[in-house]
Parts: sequence; structure tokens; C-alpha cells
Amino acid sequence: MVEELERCGVTCVPPPISNQLGPGSLDLRIGKVCSFKEPEEGCAYSIDSPPPLEKVNLDRGFSIKPNEPVLITTMEKISLSELPKSVGWITNKSSLARKGLSVTTQMLNPGQKGKITLLVENLSKFPVPIYRGDRIAQMVLISARDIPYWYKSNSTIDRIPNFSTLTLGSEFGILKGPETVENLTVSEGKPFVLDPGEFILGITREEVLLESKNVIGMLIRTNAHFYERVYVLEGLLNPGFKGKIVLEIKNGGNLPVELFPGEDIYRICYCPAFTFGSYASSKSKYVGVDKTSHPQL
Repeated sequence: MVEELERCGVTCVPPPISNQLGPGSLDLRIGKVCSFKEPEEGCAYSIDSPPPLEKVNLDRGFSIKPNEPVLITTMEKISLSELPKSVGWITNKSSLARKGLSVTTQMLNPGQKGKITLLVENLSKFPVPIYRGDRIAQMVLISARDIPYWYKSNSTIDRIPNFSTLTLGSEFGILKGPETVENLTVSEGKPFVLDPGEFILGITREEVLLESKNVIGMLIRTNAHFYERVYVLEGLLNPGFKGKIVLEIKNGGNLPVELFPGEDIYRICYCPAFTFGSYASSKSKYVGVDKTSHPQL
């Protein structure tokens, strides 16, 4: 396992344990947590003057309250070598995203070293418990010279990455508790009304099959509901993924939003990556998904 990472130009201290290394990603664990202190009356914060932090005692665990953001420092110290040029792309873990925990996506550049600080927010209306050592995020190692990108010159697109656009299905999952989902299907042509502050699960209409063992799929939301402040959490597809994609959706605005089955909701960018295998068995919880649910249910 350590040899596989070093071959990709990555050093991880402490070395990862067996369940941290997936087909195309390395899981990162919780080292310490800091919460944001309540602002003082009349106090304004800015980039140069951020709110003060308070270290959390994780000996007995910690629950992230609904809509609460926290800063989490990883247990692992990650070093990316200059050669081979690999970029670390950090994003959500599906098992936690479906409970409402959102990790702000970030990139690690070649040559970067150190522990990683993550901004994590609970988008659900239920407290989500976390503990030291929990796997909180995942990092994909992308070949830097092959990262797809959009480049505009004179109002024309010179290069477009390989991507697929996916549409919203008609089934939705309503969270009735941290581990409980109630499924609801809307009729064709009828909307699902997402209330302000509501967090739900959706699912794509299309099934995806990712056959190439050296390619991962980066999931990026479309701008269909940009102005309504509807958030669709980003994620990734590992080599060997097969099935529909469960979506984690939050209305961060002040007005109800209508979600119609069949509308564009997600894009997959296909990227060459340093991978460690594939979902080799149909017994995987991520193979053959066809309904909204927590992966463990």
C-alpha cells in the first residue's frame, strides 16, 4: 500500500491503514477539530480578520450541529512530489455527504507538504457525530499534465474537457433522521418543491459505467440553479463504478425551488489519474445503485 502511494509521488504519515485506500482515492482521517466562536455583538469579520476558533475535545466525540461549519485538520501529513507531477483533489465521501456533511473541495499542488485543513459543514437538520480517526474526506491523485480545463480566447472555447451531462431523476429521498430516508417519486412533468434550508437526496436519470481502470470521474454541478443557491455536493466516481449517481442537494436560499425531473443537474469530467485498482466485485455498495439511500442501508 505504501509502495503504491510512493509510486504515484505521494508520502503519507502515518502510513494509511487497509480501509483508507480505495480504487482511485486515499481517505483522510480526522486529527483535530476547531469550531467557530460566536461573534461578539457589533463585530464584523473579514478575510484579514477571521472569527476566532475554539479547539474541540474529541475524547468523547463531537456532534456538528445543523448548518454549523467547523475546521478539521487531518491526521495525515501529505507530501506531493514534484515528479511525477500529481495534483491532489480533495472532496466529499459519499457515506457522509448523504448524511449532510459537506467538505469544501480543494486542490493540493505538486510539492505541497503538511497536514490539510478542511472546512466541513452540516447541511442537514440533524446533528452528525464525528470522532477522531473517522474518515472524513477523500483525495484523488490526478496527473497534472492531463487535467482537463476550459480556456476561452476571443469568446471561443479552444479546448473542452471530456465530460458528460446528467439529468435529474424523479425519485427523491427525504431525511427523517441521521440514518433514515423516506423515498418519494414525483410524476413526469411535475416538480419536487425544495423548501428553503431543506437538504434531500436525489438521483440521476442515467446510469454510468466507468470501465477504464486509470480514469476517475470528477462530479461537478451545473449552473442550472446557481441564482437560487441550490447546492449539489461534488464528489468522484472510482474506476469500475456502475449505476445511477445519488445526489446530495441543499436549498441555501430564501425561496422554495422547483426541481423538475429531466433537467441538467451534474457534469462528469473524466480525468486520467493515479489509481490503485477497481471496484472488482458487484458486491460493492457503490455498484448497481438505482435508488436514493444511505450506502449502508
